[in-house]
Amino acid sequence: MPLMSSWRARGALSRTWSLPVVATVVALGVAGCGGDDAGADDEGYVKAWSGLCQRLTNDVTDLTADLSQAREKLPAKALKDPEGSADLIAKHSKGPLLRYVRSVEEAYGTLEDLDAPERFADFHAKAVAALPALRREMTKAEGQVERGQIIEVTTTYAQAILKFHERAPVPAAIRDSAPGCESLGKG
Repeated sequence: MPLMSSWRARGALSRTWSLPVVATVVALGVAGCGGDDAGADDEGYVKAWSGLCQRLTNDVTDLTADLSQAREKLPAKALKDPEGSADLIAKHSKGPLLRYVRSVEEAYGTLEDLDAPERFADFHAKAVAALPALRREMTKAEGQVERGQIIEVTTTYAQAILKFHERAPVPAAIRDSAPGCESLGKG
């Protein structure tokens, strides 16, 4: 039976384990991207965004795999009574979620190192100005993971990414030219 189907069959466990994955995928669908290839030309800047989009896609894939592996390590009792095993489930999902939250924060932080070409200067300035709020929310998400608030953390990081892109909508020229970034928040 496919993993998600078996989770749905377990009712509450579905809500406990699939929400982080679903929220991650939703957040990624509107997530903006930055990258490591800093250059002041259009091509280099778009390439940097494309690189970060690929990184975020890989992070979601890794998170999904890590949560699946963590689920496999749970005792049968936790699968039968997920609500009564919330602490155990949180313990097993803590590592993967912390890695993801920290990676998202680091990935967006690479925006500060980019040199934006004139064409994207206004957008870039808005994106860099939005970073402190994103970092505060990612720090909040880390605290929620540490406290075992697994459902809350998915809401926090998804909303943080959405708010980032409300403050700095991604220009169509980037979305349309950067492979992997086609589904970014519209600007």
